[in-house]
Amino acid sequence: MNTFVSTLAKKKEMSVRVFSFVIALVCVSVVFGCEKCTEEAVRQSTQHLRDATENSHYANRHEVVVYIPQDQTNQEGGTNVHSGVSMSRVEEIARESGFFFGGPTGPKDHYLFYRDMNDRDESHNLNDMHEITWWQEQMPKYRFKRDEWTIQEQEQQGGDNTEEGEEEDERDFIWTWPSDSLLKDQFHLVNPTSVPNGPQFSGDPINLNVLDCWMAGVNGSGVIGAIVDDGGQWDHPDLIENYAEEHSFDWNYNDHDPRPHTYDSHGTSATGLFGASRDTDCGVGVAFGAKFALQRMLGAFPTDSIEASALSYHCRDGIDIYSCSWGPSDDGKTRENPGRLARLAMEECVSEGRGGKGVVYVWAAGNGRENGDNINRDGYASSRLVIPVGATDSHGVAAYYSEPGSPLLVSAPSSSRYVGITTTDLTGYSGDSVADCTHRFGGTSAAAPMIAGVVSLMLQVNPELTWRDVKHILVHSSRPTDIQNGQWNINGARLVHSHNYGFGIPDATDAVQKALNWKNVPPEIILQSDTIRPNLEIPKAGKNPGTARSTWFAPESEFEIPIYLEHVSVNIRMDTPLGYGKLALQLCSPYGTCSILDTPGPGNGKTISWDYLSVRHWGEDVIDRTAQNEDNRQQNTNTHAPNEWRLNVMNVGKHSSDPVVLKEWKITFYGCRL
Repeated sequence: MNTFVSTLAKKKEMSVRVFSFVIALVCVSVVFGCEKCTEEAVRQSTQHLRDATENSHYANRHEVVVYIPQDQTNQEGGTNVHSGVSMSRVEEIARESGFFFGGPTGPKDHYLFYRDMNDRDESHNLNDMHEITWWQEQMPKYRFKRDEWTIQEQEQQGGDNTEEGEEEDERDFIWTWPSDSLLKDQFHLVNPTSVPNGPQFSGDPINLNVLDCWMAGVNGSGVIGAIVDDGGQWDHPDLIENYAEEHSFDWNYNDHDPRPHTYDSHGTSATGLFGASRDTDCGVGVAFGAKFALQRMLGAFPTDSIEASALSYHCRDGIDIYSCSWGPSDDGKTRENPGRLARLAMEECVSEGRGGKGVVYVWAAGNGRENGDNINRDGYASSRLVIPVGATDSHGVAAYYSEPGSPLLVSAPSSSRYVGITTTDLTGYSGDSVADCTHRFGGTSAAAPMIAGVVSLMLQVNPELTWRDVKHILVHSSRPTDIQNGQWNINGARLVHSHNYGFGIPDATDAVQKALNWKNVPPEIILQSDTIRPNLEIPKAGKNPGTARSTWFAPESEFEIPIYLEHVSVNIRMDTPLGYGKLALQLCSPYGTCSILDTPGPGNGKTISWDYLSVRHWGEDVIDRTAQNEDNRQQNTNTHAPNEWRLNVMNVGKHSSDPVVLKEWKITFYGCRL
């Protein structure tokens, strides 16, 4: 590693409307933007998933998940007496309740019970078993892949992982360019003009700047990333060398072979961007020396139990990173959180995974920009437990599909309407292309595994990083892009953030340099405001939108010690007779930094009860303790009190006899004391 350090120290520097690619099946050799083609692709891909779900084991039986705590205590004579429930007793409970026992699932102390589908309407004894404290039926959920495939051009035709003898390998390491012929097409990695035999053209495409890392021997070696998707063709020539079979599973068909359907190329393409090996054909992954596992759950509509299992499989004994390029619908109307099981599983893995340092979840931010969607309406991508990743085009401008939002942490170069991402495809005629490689992958689906690859590089040089350290490093090593039009804001900590780009595009070399000598941040602390109940009526729109404001003043006695903020969450409850799509919400800190939590869109729900997240206040304090902060008050004409947090509400609705009412709101602060 000393050689790595010394070498590196010298180098400074669609919206989603489909479930899977089926273009190769329905319209080979036609223009990408063909409307009839894409409509037929949507129909066929949806039908494929319905058929796959109907044939899955879990859709043909009545499944419930029960929670039976293993660590219970009874008070007997003032003494705590352990009364844990044995596994044999759990099996008995299943039988006594009229079910078969399906084993543990997802988070700890949760178990799967099942019976014949014909018995679904029959009575059961689950409510009568005192050991069961919670249970829930499992139903398939609609989940959407976040690829983007309306690129308007004709289809193009088209390493080193040494864990043993580490000291000798480092001492004798000599950099050579990968021989992959398509590396020159992977503009997201390096400037194509730098690649031997690469194209010679003016202009430098935006990229992740990984070349200096590779030249120093940093390629993700020793790190394992899981691609949670529709499976992957692990025996693809570009992938088989880095496949971690022992950490992979097919949750749709309950076996250890996560190969996809012949029409599901999404996971194979995402896997290639993360960890395709070098010296093959389809280019290389960002972390071409890392291992990858495949968690197949999108081959059919998954249940909460399946999501939880896929997102936690081997999180305590092997897997370091989970890359997820999917989520609820990006139609702009859908608001959906992870189910109880998925949420608990992720919470456990960031607490207990990687020896207590926490696994890293990387998530595609969503492709619903053209639908007026916002990351904050997706409870997966807006979870503080994940790294939401947006997408730019090859010139660093926000992709037409990439959703904005205050939770957005970083972005990565991906596809545009005219240029796609080059990566692995299903071999032969099975996938997106008639070749074994594709040039038209994209969306935030492509951006997420790229960032997962950058995280792998960081963890290789410093395995002691916690999941929060990884976020801190990405914040401080990302580069702003599209400076003139990106709507960048300098917050009270002098950090630059955009709702369109997050903190920018990570510089992998800078991130690895920072990771080398990074000092772990202190443990996370969580503080909350009071619940504010203003019952505030928001005026109707006239010529201009109706606006109103509610404020909360942080008590200095409760926040007397400075806090370095990381995430700020706002729980808001409102009555919205014309639908929440008529509202815009904004949270402003004492520094004058304002987070746009939501914007008008197509949503028509009559109430809001939702948790919004922002990373825009990263590094700020709950109270502005600086003597002068006028430079930070760029978005408000009124001066903030040093402990004042404002919730601004804008109503663009004009026609309703019932008022819009802000019932209550509450802020939760996540951060640390530095």
